Amino acid sequence: MRTIILIISLGVLLWAGSASAEKQKQYSLKVSIHRDVQPRMTKAEVESLLRRASNVLSRCNVRLRLDGKIKTFDSAPKDINNSTDLEAVHRVPAHIKVVQTISSCIGQPPFAGCSFRPNTNFPKTIIVTRNPPLVDDERPLLWAHEFGHTKGLFHRIDDELALMTPCPLKLFNKNLTKDECTCLLKGPKGCPIPEPTQQASCPTQP
Repeated sequence: MRTIILIISLGVLLWAGSASAEKQKQYSLKVSIHRDVQPRMTKAEVESLLRRASNVLSRCNVRLRLDGKIKTFDSAPKDINNSTDLEAVHRVPAHIKVVQTISSCIGQPPFAGCSFRPNTNFPKTIIVTRNPPLVDDERPLLWAHEFGHTKGLFHRIDDELALMTPCPLKLFNKNLTKDECTCLLKGPKGCPIPEPTQQASCPTQP
């Protein structure tokens, strides 16, 4: 038994060592907030969220930072109520879009974030709500989770501690696999994870 534990521990250390040896990948992300979203989101708040999301992704040597000034938009609705609204927000020229509410995505509303885009010919972008139904320390996990989707990651239910859970995010949802790290570093075209045959859904409670 001790031998098995030792082998597993060495495997984890080797993975961690090889990951730390890789050069850090830094993503500069443009952020745009709907002009009518309340309360207003400050630059300091955005930078804090990106920094804390980076802490979650640091095990994959990934860092997120704000690119330039935060912009505002009104070319799309602040409340996403249908697929047309969703696509309109996706088309806003920014990597991260902040809206007031999201009631149309995949799964059961309410949604704190959505990167789903029905037309797979267009890249996914990050859409998050101003006040998601999360505690403050869970919001960086949401930003990291949605960023993962833009890099080719899908939901998975094989690990209840996974960052990419389809269930409501909790503070313990931080696990990332080696393949997920590859996707985060190389993007969708270099992602070795195949698209699942069906969407993962959160198991219903008995």
